[in-house]
Amino acid sequence: MKVLQVVNFRWYNAQAHYGYVLSCALAELGADVHLLAHPDSPIFSMARSGCQGLRLIPFRFTGRGLFGYVGASGFVRKLLAEEGYDIVNVHRGEEHTLFSMCRKHTGQFSLIRTISDKRHTRKSIFSHHQLRRLTDGVICVSRSLLDDISIAGVPADRLEYIPLGIDTALFTPRKGGNLRARLGIADDEIVVTILARFSPVKGHNIFIQMARILSDRFANLHFLIVGYPAQISEDEISAMIKDAGIEDKTSVIVGSRTVFDVLSTTDIGLIPSNGSEYIARTLLEYIASGVPIVASNVGVLPDIITDDFGIVVDDITPTAFADAVSSIINSGKIQQMGKFAREIAEKRYSIENFAKHTIDFYEKILERKSSK
Repeated sequence: MKVLQVVNFRWYNAQAHYGYVLSCALAELGADVHLLAHPDSPIFSMARSGCQGLRLIPFRFTGRGLFGYVGASGFVRKLLAEEGYDIVNVHRGEEHTLFSMCRKHTGQFSLIRTISDKRHTRKSIFSHHQLRRLTDGVICVSRSLLDDISIAGVPADRLEYIPLGIDTALFTPRKGGNLRARLGIADDEIVVTILARFSPVKGHNIFIQMARILSDRFANLHFLIVGYPAQISEDEISAMIKDAGIEDKTSVIVGSRTVFDVLSTTDIGLIPSNGSEYIARTLLEYIASGVPIVASNVGVLPDIITDDFGIVVDDITPTAFADAVSSIINSGKIQQMGKFAREIAEKRYSIENFAKHTIDFYEKILERKSSK
């Protein structure tokens, strides 16, 4: 099977991560995979140095204006004619439109659209037509997105829910390291962590106010805030911690280079997001590392989390999250839940399963097309 993955994101966001991981996983599985991406993007340099068996094709399309589409269409038509792809999988709306346009001239390939963002499920007439008439298959990264796309009238046999996979050899339960000692965290303290960019959507205010409540309930807790400044600065995070009166029980780490140390130190992982989380990379890193979870009922989080290793919180408030964390601590099952989280990661969300699930869907679409 010859596959073109179109992952044309200038920045390395969650959608780019999904496309990159998928491209590498398919190549590892033995598919002939080409990756179309902007040559100045992080994903291009990452794939060039870190993904074997993948052919990189530079593509400077931005999707701005009619002339941009017209200019790029010549390159795309030539590429399609020369390479004869079986599958073209696009991960961004602009390329979906571009490759839909080119189908009239080079229509032998099957066009797959991966949808990983709520913004692309809009109910416009053009969007519905594009998904129903010009697209052979649609992959949704969460069940809620799948429900939205079904409203567009896409037949069920052309829809598939495929969440992100995680490298369970890279992310694995680890204990030890010197992070606890460096931060002054006692061995008997339970570490509750939020690992996310500093942005309002990630719920740092909920986490900090939850920590204030929990610090009154338990004497042996330590709170770890790990991420990098985005819409919220490091100073603003520090001010929120000070206002909550939990400075002596909270550590802040800026940057993600110590992510494995953080995961090995964490006893309970928190995802108090108030939106997004359609790919939820951090969730998978937590469970592959054997960390129990408390998370909001948004995006793909409720699709993955089960009662055996986590709690999904419907009410996104500090008290609701404090109660959920308290129930895990009081149950005395932190280690047991962590072991089950790891088992689920291996059985359902490994990179290998991710790639095989996607290949199965591609083959289903190709078989459907050939039978017409």
